[in-house]
Amino acid sequence: MFKKINRKLVLLKKYTHKKWYLPLISVLAGLDILVLFIPTDGILISSVYLQKKRWFQTFLWVTTGSAIGSFLIAYGIQTLGQDFFEHLAGKLVGSSGWADTVKIIDQYGFWGIWFFAFGPFPAQPAIIIAATAHMPLTEIFVATWLGRGVKYFFFAWAASHAPHLLRKFALLKGK
Repeated sequence: MFKKINRKLVLLKKYTHKKWYLPLISVLAGLDILVLFIPTDGILISSVYLQKKRWFQTFLWVTTGSAIGSFLIAYGIQTLGQDFFEHLAGKLVGSSGWADTVKIIDQYGFWGIWFFAFGPFPAQPAIIIAATAHMPLTEIFVATWLGRGVKYFFFAWAASHAPHLLRKFALLKGK
């Protein structure tokens, strides 16, 4: 498994310095909000690890792409209506997790979206619920950007400092 990961990282390293690379991973982060199976966290961490000096730029691109993806979902729901919503939500609507998300968004609004964007939970249901409740699109965008921003800032910073921090931790543990 580690050999396969190493081969992928070597392939990825060939492209991390290209001008189109950061916009590409920004688009992937936006698509992750739409389709839920692109490993944005892993792409961010790997990209930063391979180009440590660009950690802040990478964080900004990925965070913005993710927020644009949430904006597009919300815009689609608010303009295309119930059919689009049902297509995105599918079987989630009747689940207990959906009901819990509705309660959180109803009670906390902006901060509820922030919570889902920041945490380990999928943000898509919260964005869909906020959009069907006609929360302003700018509010959805900003809440997602800030929530993902905190999360991705930490991931990017940690990936850029990981070798130094790991060596320091190993030295402390050895004492």
